[in-house]
Amino acid sequence: MTVEGPRDWHASVVGIAPELVADIDRLVEEIAFDVARHPPLQLLFNARRHYEFELSRSSTEETSSSAEVLAHRMLEYIPSMIAATPPHPEPSRQVSEEDWKRLCGNVASLYGSLDQYLALPILTAERSETPATDRSADMLQHRLQTLWLYVRGKRYYAHVPKYLEEVFLPHTDLLGDTFGVDGEQFVGGFKALLNSLTLGLRDAYGDLDELWQEVVVAASLPQPAPTSVLDRLDALSSLKLLRENEDWACRYAKLRGELVGMDLYDVERVTGFPPNLLKELSWSPGEDRDFFSEGARRGWPLRPLPVFKRPFVRIDGRSYCLHAQAVFDHLYRVVQRAVARHGKSAQERWNRGQMEMSERLVLGYFERLLPGAETWSSVYYRAVASNGRLEWCETDGVAAFDDHLFVIECRAGSFTYTDPSADFGSHVRSMLNLVSKPAMQGERFVDYLNGAESVDLFDRNRRRVGTLSKASFRCVTVCAVTLDMFTELAARVRRLEGLGVGLGNATVWSLSIDDLRVFADVFSDPMVFLHFVEERRRSFGSTVLWCDDELEYLGLYLKHGRFVEHFENQVESEDRVVFPDVTAEMDQFFDERLLDAKVPCKLSPIGAFRIREIVEWVSGCARPGRVRVAKFLLDMSGSAQAGLASAIEEELRMQPESQRARPISRHGEHDVTVFCWREPWTRCDWQSAVKHACIVAFTHRDTSRLLLGLTFDDGSRLKDVNCAWVDTSVGSSGFMVEGVVVWLDARH
Repeated sequence: MTVEGPRDWHASVVGIAPELVADIDRLVEEIAFDVARHPPLQLLFNARRHYEFELSRSSTEETSSSAEVLAHRMLEYIPSMIAATPPHPEPSRQVSEEDWKRLCGNVASLYGSLDQYLALPILTAERSETPATDRSADMLQHRLQTLWLYVRGKRYYAHVPKYLEEVFLPHTDLLGDTFGVDGEQFVGGFKALLNSLTLGLRDAYGDLDELWQEVVVAASLPQPAPTSVLDRLDALSSLKLLRENEDWACRYAKLRGELVGMDLYDVERVTGFPPNLLKELSWSPGEDRDFFSEGARRGWPLRPLPVFKRPFVRIDGRSYCLHAQAVFDHLYRVVQRAVARHGKSAQERWNRGQMEMSERLVLGYFERLLPGAETWSSVYYRAVASNGRLEWCETDGVAAFDDHLFVIECRAGSFTYTDPSADFGSHVRSMLNLVSKPAMQGERFVDYLNGAESVDLFDRNRRRVGTLSKASFRCVTVCAVTLDMFTELAARVRRLEGLGVGLGNATVWSLSIDDLRVFADVFSDPMVFLHFVEERRRSFGSTVLWCDDELEYLGLYLKHGRFVEHFENQVESEDRVVFPDVTAEMDQFFDERLLDAKVPCKLSPIGAFRIREIVEWVSGCARPGRVRVAKFLLDMSGSAQAGLASAIEEELRMQPESQRARPISRHGEHDVTVFCWREPWTRCDWQSAVKHACIVAFTHRDTSRLLLGLTFDDGSRLKDVNCAWVDTSVGSSGFMVEGVVVWLDARH
């Protein structure tokens, strides 16, 4: 037996590539032929019904099946093929069951072959003699290609209505001048389309049940309702009573068009958009010329799909849309390109509105996450520019909250539409534009802040609007925020330094406006948000965490709190941890929000009620240093939080009988002393508490100890919190507490 060496194995893998490419090309040609010769409207109908069937079949399963994933892809690949394939001169009249099975089988085989094609470089790298860093780059490229091929819907449907309002209402005049619909009409139409595509079928089933009950009761029919929707509709249509009642007849006709027709997916019917706007956003069969243009990967799903550029397909004068993700993942850029087709003036108006909108949006979300924060928009300052001269420079926004400072840079430019398998360099260049440039701009402001004890901030007219002192801030974070959904790349930006995407200082956090929308709904307490920020910053240096996007980091935080430490203590440094289901609870919450916008968010890293109560009280006060206190409590493990909360509960329970406040002290990783005063049985004695905490710190030789004084009413509801740090900053028996030196007698 011979042992195959690395180079021989490499050659065998590379030798597979031409055969695999030929197989993919053959599958694409067969799919295109089937699409061209069959009625396009029936193909769309079958694709949607196929998706609904697979979705209902997997609704009881914990994870999506491969059949459901394929059904998702059919919703975008079949319309794209219709848009890119001219109809056959002698089309068939219908799509038979055999025809549809063959088409589904070919699409499934196509995506399976693409999986193999994308894996070839990884298989080659694993057995090659290339450096490990190069292999890591290959693995990253493979992951990004897979995400491009399969991952859709990074924006929660519950956020789409707000997204529409935020990004399109600022363009209301331009939309009216260009398409004849103002911002309110435009947003309202797409909200209606979202509802039709996501909840329309469910609502139609409910309306059918209601109509059935009304008609059957009126007709005094005892038989149970047929289980099949079609059978129930047929049973209703046979009733003379339904035909005689105009209201029932209209409702029946509407339901038949929605349940067994294409009315839910008829864009004009749902939105009321005028023909000129629908034409701008629709493909007629064979109209797209790019998908099958000359070159590599003709018709492959690795190319940008036609529905990414225009989401609707127009057949017999009607525009249809099958899937919400195909619309809302790309809608902003779709409309931007449609506006640009109306001339340079329209494009310039769009760009101006886009720039103003993006900066206002981002700063607005920070103000929502950090209520009471000091914020400045379009901040100017004098600093050394890239040419080495002292010039006026600008940063898009600054937000200051207690000991945290955020330097905000917004990028409204679009991310590349070139697929990473065709031109990974375009992805890297887009990264440089959307991440590296704002990162450098933000770091320049940080250098300005660190250049003096205090620095001045100016507006665009060079008038001073504020002053910052570097000593006031424990954490300074540069946030590079993009308007596009960018999460799958932003979360990996620190893995790309080998590809020329460098961020320099580790305080740069790259994220999208969609991430901020999620944060704003999940974090109701600024203390918890800032604790997440610090943990996210800590993850920048982790060698084991390998998350797909910001939402996975958020899911880890909500589940584990200090998630970096949690996982780094469990795995070897060379291992990488992936988290496929870490956002499940968050996904469920936003699914509920889609149905009811008032559903409260119960996601929190704090399990113990008393700890959460203290953090919320500290958050609500305006005392300097409150973030450090909250961080101390949030840094505690779940078991440590539960133990301290249990001790507080026990102390409150005992005080009516004991009539005195007994201190609670913890030592080791979290040095804290807590005094509870439950009125009227005990009263706050802060000076005695300070003295006791100093004695404890002296005895245990603590470097720093947190002292909490908690005042409760007779119902054990928290009324007031006093907090101070007992710091060893004076001498062997001296402590600094709230800026005052406390000396202890050596005998203590």
